[in-house]
Amino acid sequence: MILFIERELFPLDDSELNCGRKYSNKIVFSVFNSLKEGLKIKDITSATNVPETTIRNWKFGYSNLFKTNKKLDDKLKKETLELLKDGCSIPYISKKLKVNYDEIRLFLKKELDDYTYSTIKASDRKLQNDSKILTSDLSYILGVMYGDGYFNGNNQIGLGTKDRDFMEYFSYILKKWCNKKPSKIICSQNTKPYYKSLLSFKDANIFIKKVVENRDKIPKQILASNNKKIFSMFIKGFSDSEGSIVILNGKYGTIKISNQNTFVLNQIRNMMIKLGFDKDKIKIVLNNKSKNGYVYILRICSRNQLELFNQKIGFTIKRKQYRLEACLKNNLNINGGDS
Repeated sequence: MILFIERELFPLDDSELNCGRKYSNKIVFSVFNSLKEGLKIKDITSATNVPETTIRNWKFGYSNLFKTNKKLDDKLKKETLELLKDGCSIPYISKKLKVNYDEIRLFLKKELDDYTYSTIKASDRKLQNDSKILTSDLSYILGVMYGDGYFNGNNQIGLGTKDRDFMEYFSYILKKWCNKKPSKIICSQNTKPYYKSLLSFKDANIFIKKVVENRDKIPKQILASNNKKIFSMFIKGFSDSEGSIVILNGKYGTIKISNQNTFVLNQIRNMMIKLGFDKDKIKIVLNNKSKNGYVYILRICSRNQLELFNQKIGFTIKRKQYRLEACLKNNLNINGGDS
């Protein structure tokens, strides 16, 4: 695949600058000098009051900073689609054809379906070092990646779910974590609404893949953390994906967290014990056998343990959280039982 090569930051010709923009040439040159010196974008924003998104657009050539009146005629549209077919990115096509980035982007957005369009927007910019520090947001993302989260062949991090609130929250946390907004797609699965969040960010994809590896064990950075919020957010992300609330005959309530990997379930159990859960009241048992092998559950069925789960972890998905709260509010006998 041909990747867009960042243009040389300096020298810039005054005639190339769009002086009709909101920012003066002096501000623009100051920003580009700071970028050339290797300063962080957020620090440049503090010094110049130019938003981070604007600076990033200038840096990677995604904006109309370098003005051209060239329009996409039929010939250029055909060339655009041919370059896209060859694996070229939108910034590369814009530079190659000498047509504004937004002109190319809007044409492709209209020409392609939502999913195809989302797959060509994978950013080649670098993930900021601050995003590589283990935080509760990153821990939640990693928890989801051990559940319903996935990687695809287009350098994307994705989530597919029947719960819109799960998709919305995951998208929110992704944006907060890496400062890039994921695409949100609504489609259908088995005639029912299905929601997808797709983050097209190559460097973020590489980073997350490196951290989780083949997902046969929880990253040691999480297990070694002294921050209990790291534990609870990882478990929340995993539970949003793999957890369920079972109430049997209106008498028994149980939280089940499912997975085929008993080693990962044991690691989660150990994190829960560090959060204050009773090791004798959270157990891993065989649930059933599927076409892919045995499925195990981390089972929580003691009332005080469910209350602790509600206080320290909880669910993002409203239907699960409401079910848990209803189970506790109704004062059901939940000292035993299973589905």
